[in-house]
This record gives sequence, C-alpha cells and structure tokens, in this order.
Amino acid sequence: MENLPIKSEEPIVSPKTFFLVWVILMVLTVFEITAGYKGIAGKDYLILILMLGQAYLVSFYFMHLRFEKLPLILSVVLGVLLTIGLLCALIIWDGTHIIQLSR
Repeated sequence: MENLPIKSEEPIVSPKTFFLVWVILMVLTVFEITAGYKGIAGKDYLILILMLGQAYLVSFYFMHLRFEKLPLILSVVLGVLLTIGLLCALIIWDGTHIIQLSR
C-alpha cells in the first residue's frame, strides 16, 4: 500500500473568530445571570432571547453549521424545533392532566 501525503486543510474559522465568539458567549452569560438576579420586568423573555442567541452562536460557529449547505442546516434546525414542540406539547398535556386530577 502506497503512503500518500496527508493534506493539511486550512481551518474554516480562524482562531480570532473563535475567540470573538467565545467572548460574546461569555458576555451573554453574564447578562443572563445578571437578569436572573435582578428584578427586571420581562426577565424570562430576555433570558430566553439571550439563550437563543447563544444557541445560534454555538451551532453556527462551533458546530460549523454556518459553512454547511442549506439542506443540512434545515434538517438540524427543523429537528430541534420539532423536538422542542413535542416537549412543550407533552409538558402542557401533563400540566393540564395534573390540574384536572387536583380538582
């Protein structure tokens, strides 16, 4: 078997971009923690929006979905959305069932 030279590919994202995304994730985390401890009106929605921003950054940069083709991105995003919808439906069903049993 012939030994072929291994090609080294350039990284898709530069280390500078990874560091910048990491810093943004840390800042968003500090905002989430601060919002959780402070009596901010609508803090639940603020934390939810910040969490979605973090999920976007992690999936698109650290999981490299930003550089993938659209069908792969849609399959991942739709799978996550369907899972979230199913979990929400099960939680709501279970909650209403518990409320009916407690009457």
